[in-house]
Amino acid sequence: MHTTAKQLRQLFGKHGKVDKVWFRSVATIMDSKLPQKAKIITKEYSEQKSTKNAYVLFETVEQAKEAATALNQHQLLSGNHIRVDIDLRDSMGANQNDYDCTVFIGNLPFVTNEEELRRHFADVAKMEATSLGTANAATDGILNVRVVRDPVTHIGKGIAYIQFTSKMLMRLAIEKKLGSEFKGRQIRIKKAVAPQRLEKKKMRTEQKIVEKEKAK
Repeated sequence: MHTTAKQLRQLFGKHGKVDKVWFRSVATIMDSKLPQKAKIITKEYSEQKSTKNAYVLFETVEQAKEAATALNQHQLLSGNHIRVDIDLRDSMGANQNDYDCTVFIGNLPFVTNEEELRRHFADVAKMEATSLGTANAATDGILNVRVVRDPVTHIGKGIAYIQFTSKMLMRLAIEKKLGSEFKGRQIRIKKAVAPQRLEKKKMRTEQKIVEKEKAK
């Protein structure tokens, strides 16, 4: 949360000319009477969320791609791992392949942050390396961790998504971590499904109900 625009300029500036840096999704104290901008300036941050989103505008697309490749999952001095994606503005949404290696996690405590959850799953890659008889895993095999939160209070909704670098790691995470205890709760894990597929499934179910009613 305390990462500054200057720090991001220095980090991303190693990969090209940075024209602009700005922040979004900053969680601030709800009961403060100050305007949102004033709360950010005075650092009245909410304890429910320790992260924020940032946009870094490069001079060229090539520079942005280089930065995304080099800095995705880079660990900041704060200890947080950052996810870096390319925003081309004409994208139609998340890549369906993003869900091929992603797990859905339920029954999480409402007060949960991404780094805590990441640490809970960090040993999955080591398990894979051991099973394959290879050396210790160079990374934790995690591409992204997203805790789903209430957009107003920023309190977690008890669910999250973790994207791994391979389907094997995704399956191993389900096998080894299903029912494991996280902050006093037994978590539920299953393969994540793309929202588009869920919507199609919902429509098929509703259609069957309509057809069943017509047949009466």
